[in-house]
Amino acid sequence: MLQINPEFYTVWNYRRNIYLNAVFPNSTPEQINDILEKDLVMTTIALKAHPKVYWIWNHRRWCLEQTPDGPGGEGGDPRGWRIKNWKQELSLVEKMLDIDARNCE
Repeated sequence: MLQINPEFYTVWNYRRNIYLNAVFPNSTPEQINDILEKDLVMTTIALKAHPKVYWIWNHRRWCLEQTPDGPGGEGGDPRGWRIKNWKQELSLVEKMLDIDARNCE
């Protein structure tokens, strides 16, 4: 449904509620991270077609906020998954800003 109409915010809300109330309570941090990374990939694809849809960006922010602590990162930082996902997000935002001619001087 979100591929047809990514502005259907009710579906985004249901998706988050299902994750929070049905999926995440029965999942390990690794599984939660995998689910959220897949959602970030899905929304990256959606942004290529609909870069100005607020609900896609909102869901990405939510995914980043829900990312559990995990291994990796520099110096064995326990926030490795969070740091990795936020770095990728900043890179994506920079690319999106570069693509939009209205952001150029």
